[in-house]
Amino acid sequence: MSSFDGLNFAPMLITDVFETIKAAGKWFDLSKAHRGGERQTPYVARTGENNGLGAILPDQGFDAPNPGKAITIGVSTSTVFYQPVSFYTSKEIQVLRHAELSAVNGPILVTILREQMSKFQWGNGASLERLKATRIMVPVMTDADDAQRVDWAGLTRLGEELFDAAVAKSHVVRRADLGEDLLPDLNFEPMFVVDVPGRQGGLFRAHKGRRLITAHRKRGNMPFVAGSRGNNSIVDFADVPALFPAGWLTLIYNGDGGTGHAKYQPAPFSASDDVIVLEPITGEASEEALLLIVSMLTHQCVPKFGFGYKLTLHRLGRQKILVPVTTNSSGEQVVDWVGMRLYGRVLRARAERPMSAVLGAIP
Repeated sequence: MSSFDGLNFAPMLITDVFETIKAAGKWFDLSKAHRGGERQTPYVARTGENNGLGAILPDQGFDAPNPGKAITIGVSTSTVFYQPVSFYTSKEIQVLRHAELSAVNGPILVTILREQMSKFQWGNGASLERLKATRIMVPVMTDADDAQRVDWAGLTRLGEELFDAAVAKSHVVRRADLGEDLLPDLNFEPMFVVDVPGRQGGLFRAHKGRRLITAHRKRGNMPFVAGSRGNNSIVDFADVPALFPAGWLTLIYNGDGGTGHAKYQPAPFSASDDVIVLEPITGEASEEALLLIVSMLTHQCVPKFGFGYKLTLHRLGRQKILVPVTTNSSGEQVVDWVGMRLYGRVLRARAERPMSAVLGAIP
């Protein structure tokens, strides 16, 4: 049985959950930051990515004014993150603290807070006044005076259980040989993105997603890919059939901040009509190789497109990108899928080393 089953949840004012809620101290504009020196201190901004970090900065001539073990909230963006170490900030960052807050229970409270922050938006941001009037559902216990208090011990047990599960799953997905470190030499040439029989050879067959508005989506288990750059472009898990199999790519041509971003989809998925889906034309297109291709597509193919000049299927059919090539037994120039697979394995190994250092060696 999960420790979650033994928790009793009740609504509490945020002011009763945390000991202090106040604006971050000594904020400054990132454009005014000193950039010389070793980068060592996070700069928390109002971005929704990278744990809210706008940059990692060198010493600014004064100690970071905001100690770690805190939750930060962007006022106008309603972005919520746990900050484990001391940090600088931009303007309009709220900081929530409690002596029991930790790296184990903090992410759970971040998730709970995000559910409430969704009601705030531009022009109606997460001001201190609005935060202090907001309630969140938290585990509670009754003390000797019959008053409800946050069950920090139960929250911590749940956090430990979730972290253990996440670490265990990370061992499963980390499968590269960490001894690999020699990148193969690759020869790059331009090739068409889309294969059109009788006209041009290419890397993929192109398909379109299907329109499905939020109001018509019921909660389910199928990844639903739409016009978002975050979370691998998965905006929801819906009760819909899979339109496409695992191992294909998605390319957003219309969306909120995601336009032009390609992603590799490791599981069967459905997709909205803001998405072009790319089917590899060969079984040689491995996961490692396709993860390289998504970066090539994102950075080579689509930066010139935008609102008013969208990356339609017709325009994509005329696009070329530089990809690794080799010569086959017939003397023809073809995509070097083997070289990309080897290159991708080395990059994956390099990425997994610091992950292993944090989460422990792979058994």
